[in-house]
Amino acid sequence: MTRSGLICCMLLVMQLLFFALAGFSQHDCYPIIASDLQDPKAPRFDQFRVPVQPITPAAVDLKSHPRARTYGTVLRREAAEGPNFAASHTVVGWGCGTSCLTFAIVNARTGRVIFPKGISEVSADHFNSDDFLPGNGPYGSLRYRLDSKLLVLVGSINEDVTREGAFYFVLDDNELKPVFSVRVKRRNCEREGSQREEPALKLLEPVSGPDTQEEACNALVSRVAEAKLFPKIPRECFMCDLEGSDTHSFRFALRFNKGKCSEDTVSTLLDRFLVFKRSPAILLYDSAEDRYLPWEYAWTYRNRNKE
Repeated sequence: MTRSGLICCMLLVMQLLFFALAGFSQHDCYPIIASDLQDPKAPRFDQFRVPVQPITPAAVDLKSHPRARTYGTVLRREAAEGPNFAASHTVVGWGCGTSCLTFAIVNARTGRVIFPKGISEVSADHFNSDDFLPGNGPYGSLRYRLDSKLLVLVGSINEDVTREGAFYFVLDDNELKPVFSVRVKRRNCEREGSQREEPALKLLEPVSGPDTQEEACNALVSRVAEAKLFPKIPRECFMCDLEGSDTHSFRFALRFNKGKCSEDTVSTLLDRFLVFKRSPAILLYDSAEDRYLPWEYAWTYRNRNKE
């Protein structure tokens, strides 16, 4: 190869490297920050408050989940410290690489181990958002409180760049159920100096949950019937009276439709519920607290007070 040919090849290689590095830097130029994750419509911790009482942690039941035995050491060690979430549960996290977290939840009363469905790890490689909901939990990618059933996941789920942002879950019936999310995308260097775009606000991908008023009513009636909350009332005698709705939920007054199932034509109010769209989460209204509470706690607490 001649000297001029060698120089041309070197220039070509340098040019290719320049464009490759430029493309990489543009892709990862701006990390996601706290202001990208803010949304006034997002659920708040105090909306899902639960009373806190002293609990002596039960032994971790490593047979309660197929993955529990693999992480038995860390689960036992952290669970022994006592609840730190939802009054009676302990969030336990451990590293899975650089800025990577895997976590589980242990029921302090029963020792049952809960792994979040569809979430194997959370990555925060491209996040600089420690000041987003600060002071809630020791793990950088999780926000939670002892007196609330709300847990917020901040990061990229399963290293999927299409699932980056803040994801809100409610602990209900021994399962983390998605109720809301704020999705964002990393900005590239071409936008430097220009006004930042507002983050896109979306719910999680559709999960097993209602989308329309009719579907929400059917989901509520099914849950009530399966739980046998009103065992003397046939399923076909329930009636959902819509009291309000927004982009994320329906508010129903559940009534006993006597006109359909008895000679009495006056319907009777049974309870009020909040049914989330595209999510299996359902909350029950507690008149004493004047707020909606997680289904499992509210009904157990109410029945205990009636005894």
